[in-house]
Amino acid sequence: MKLTILGSCRQDSLYHMFPVTSIRDSLTYPHYTKEVIQALEFCKGISAIPLELTQSLFRSGILSKRPLNAAQFYDDFFTTDVFIVEIASRITYTYKGFYAHHIVTEPAFEFPDPGAVVIGELTDEEIEADLLRIKELIYPKKYMVVSHIYTRQSGKRYDLVKLLERLCEKHSIPFFDPIQKLGPSFGPALFKDEPLLSHYTEYGHSQIAPFYKKFIESL
Repeated sequence: MKLTILGSCRQDSLYHMFPVTSIRDSLTYPHYTKEVIQALEFCKGISAIPLELTQSLFRSGILSKRPLNAAQFYDDFFTTDVFIVEIASRITYTYKGFYAHHIVTEPAFEFPDPGAVVIGELTDEEIEADLLRIKELIYPKKYMVVSHIYTRQSGKRYDLVKLLERLCEKHSIPFFDPIQKLGPSFGPALFKDEPLLSHYTEYGHSQIAPFYKKFIESL
């Protein structure tokens, strides 16, 4: 069973259990629904992105400062059995009419035109429409939506998790909430000590991995 991860390093444990395509590491780590759609359309060869702009939109292009050719991802896309779609944010980054990875706004990555990046926020209705578009682009392949990790049951991150849960249930989309799966084993040893919780420790990856495996195999 071959996976494509459309998400972040929070899915790293999957690499130890399944064959994983190069799409995440060689194209991008999408965080919001519009970014996922753009990546899927690019990999399917139905994107309108000019070649020279790919190095300003996708994470790997931004880091390498080189354009990316969609043809290199065709085989990986069409031979994928299950797509892992992580939705971690509703914040968007638009550059020249397309959606960019969030690192375009971070000085450390020396993006040459940060002033032209427009930051926005997706509405609940836009996220719902995007989930249906993602479903359409992936069909008839299997897939699942994964939410961000959280430590408290309040705030914008938690609200997004619950929105995704409701929408996925409404549209019969498999939904995976890592924190809900961890249950009683949840604790600080699972996550790196950061001001904003974002990453698993190695121990955390080892604890979430069996839940991922069981859920994916159930698809």
